[in-house]
Amino acid sequence: MEDYVRATYKSNGQLTVLKLVSDNGMMNPDLGEVDIITDGDIESLKFYCESILEEYEDVAMKLFRSGVDNIDIRLCSASAQYCNQSLDEEYNFEEEKDEL
Repeated sequence: MEDYVRATYKSNGQLTVLKLVSDNGMMNPDLGEVDIITDGDIESLKFYCESILEEYEDVAMKLFRSGVDNIDIRLCSASAQYCNQSLDEEYNFEEEKDEL
C-alpha cells in the first residue's frame, strides 16, 4: 500500500487511489491531474481499504463464494457505490506481466 496515494481529480473532485510509480519505473503521468490527500497517518490508505472490506464483508464473501467474474467492479460499483465502472466497459485490474 506504500506505493499508492489517495487523491482527488482536479477536474471534478472525484476521489481516487493512484499508484505513484508505473510498472516501467516512471512516475505516474496522472499525478499532474490530481491533488494528493495528505494526512498524518501513513497507514491511512491501508486503513481506508480495510474499512471498506470490513463494511462490505458479507457482500464480498457472497461474491467470492458465487464465483462470478469482476468481483472488484461488482463490490466497488454495484454494492459500495464508490466507483462508477460498468461491467460492460473494458477494464484490466492489473495487466499481466512477463516474469524474468
